[in-house]
This record gives sequence, structure tokens and C-alpha cells, in this order.
Amino acid sequence: MSDTLARYVTDAVARHRDAASLARAIGDDLPARQGRPWKVMAGVLASGDTQAARRAAAADTRCWLPLLAHRGEQPLRLDDLLDAAERPRSHVSLGWAAIAYPLIIVGMAILVVSLLSAMVVPLFAAMFADFGMQLPAATRAVISLAEFMATAWGPLLVAAALIAIGRWLVITRSPRGARAAETFTRSLASLAAAEIPRGDAIELAAAAARVRPTTAAMPARRGPMTTAALEALSYEPKAASVLLMAIAECHRDRGRGGLSTTQWLIGPVAIGVVGIFVGFIVIALFMPLISLVSALS
Repeated sequence: MSDTLARYVTDAVARHRDAASLARAIGDDLPARQGRPWKVMAGVLASGDTQAARRAAAADTRCWLPLLAHRGEQPLRLDDLLDAAERPRSHVSLGWAAIAYPLIIVGMAILVVSLLSAMVVPLFAAMFADFGMQLPAATRAVISLAEFMATAWGPLLVAAALIAIGRWLVITRSPRGARAAETFTRSLASLAAAEIPRGDAIELAAAAARVRPTTAAMPARRGPMTTAALEALSYEPKAASVLLMAIAECHRDRGRGGLSTTQWLIGPVAIGVVGIFVGFIVIALFMPLISLVSALS
């Protein structure tokens, strides 16, 4: 954990111990996985344990960001925390939507190949053996694959390989950069509105977005600090917050568009691959039959 984050977390625990009930209420309403950081926050706020608070904030800075940004004398309110609670849920749902369709196709492909391997290919293999035919390389490969798929390890290994490929495509082609930039910029807007010093705000926003801290002097490099966000920081705090929120919405729209493209791309590609593979099996099985019919005629 950085010294900046540790310092702000320690201050937040001292100022917002009365927010434990709000964090616990959010944690109780969210699903178990998403609600766990909020319940941890509630526990450490109630106990005042600064060491535990620092560990919890380092693990999930986004949940703690409203406490770090709230610098006023008024007590923290529930609506101050709700936006931070909703953002991770929307990101999880969008990510699952991108990969669910290809996973269903992968499952259907494995089922079809397993049925062909168990019920159809052995009949053809027995018939070819009875005729003592010299089989093409493609047919021999299909028969060998069918024998492998008939074992317990066959479908499991194929499923693992296909899922790994699908996940790699989602990770490499999905707009992770846009989503990180959105989280970074939105966090930066909240911190700018609270008049947090620029350097501290950038470091805390980077921790919330789980990206490497960037500097205002290097906005052109790949990272969440865009030129527009840097320009917005030059305005007074309230105007900077409004501008940064607008920039974050642009990143969010770009991320949604990228996810739609990912869904559109991976689904048809997966269907095409499955169709080509099943077609190859059918052609490989019928090639010796065509040769046999030609020889008999």
C-alpha cells in the first residue's frame, strides 16, 4: 500500500466510524461476493482498527473511495456510497454477458463431438475394418480423436482448451482499457470535487482503478490519464468534477461499444469453427465410402 493511501485511510477511519451501519446495509443487500468488501469495511469502521482498514482499502480501494473523498463536516450519507456499490456490479454483469454466449456454444460443440465419437464414429470404424480399407489420413485422425473423446479425459481437456481460448479472446479483445479509464476518471472526479490535492487524487484514483499510478507530466503514454482528463484538472474543483464525470461517461460508452463488438465477433466465430469441425468429421468419414462405391461400380 502507498503512503498516500494509508494516510487517507487512517484519516477516513477516524472521521467516518459512524458509517459502519451504512456499509453493512449495502453489504447485506449485495450478492455475497460483491458484498464482502462492504462487510469488511463495516467491521473495521466499527472497531476503528486502522491496520485492518489499510489492508481492506488496498484490496478494494473503490469501495473506500467515497470515505476518502468525503472531506466535509456533514456525516456520510447512504447515497454517497451507493454509486461505488453499483459500478462493480455493472462491470461484472457486462463481462459475463460477453463470455456467456461463447461458453454455451463451446458446451454444445463438446456435446455434439462426444455424441459423434461415442455413437457414430465407432460404427464407421468397424465397417472400415471389416472391408480392410486403406483409410485417408483425415479419416484416421477422426477415428483417433473419437477414441480419445470416448475416454473421460477427452471432453474435459477439449473443454478446458476451448474455454481458455475463449477467455483469452475476451480478455485481449474486450475494452478493459476503456473500463479502467472510466473508473479512474470517475474516481478522479469525486476526489477533485473534494478538493484533494492533484497528486494525491491521481494516486488514489489509480488505486481505485487497479492501474499503475500515472503522472500529470506523462499523459500521452498508454494509461487511464487522458489528455482531456488532464485538461479538466486545470479548472476549479467543482467544474473539474463535472468535466471528469462527462469524460468518464464517454469512456463508459466506449467500453459498452467494445463489449458489444466482442459479443458480435466471438459468437459467430465460435459457430463457424464448430460448423467447420463437424463438417470435417462428416467428410472424413464419408471419404472412404465414396472410394468404396467407386471401386464397386
